[in-house]
Amino acid sequence: MAKMKLTMKYFFTVDGETEQLYLKWLQSQINSETAAKYKVNLDSKIQAPQKRAKSLILTGNEKVVITHLCDYESNEEVHTNNFQDTLDAMKGSERLGKQIKYQLGYSSVLVSK
Repeated sequence: MAKMKLTMKYFFTVDGETEQLYLKWLQSQINSETAAKYKVNLDSKIQAPQKRAKSLILTGNEKVVITHLCDYESNEEVHTNNFQDTLDAMKGSERLGKQIKYQLGYSSVLVSK
């Protein structure tokens, strides 16, 4: 009989479906790997950081790390403002009185001309 693997849960917020689909694919790849030590649950929501932090129900002194995945679209003002707003929302989420730590994961395809 195969030994049951412990499942590790990781929390994410993402800006859109592309990032969410990537995390679902990644979870599938990890969980189908027979040599993996653990199963994973990559819990992702297309949601703003503060909304996600407010919706999490934590018990006791449970500490949760949430990673926000997004794209850095360009150096245009609208995109840099959106990126800064995301960083500010992540900081604000950590001040909600819950044991939440937010970290950032982003991709950038900026091309120099």
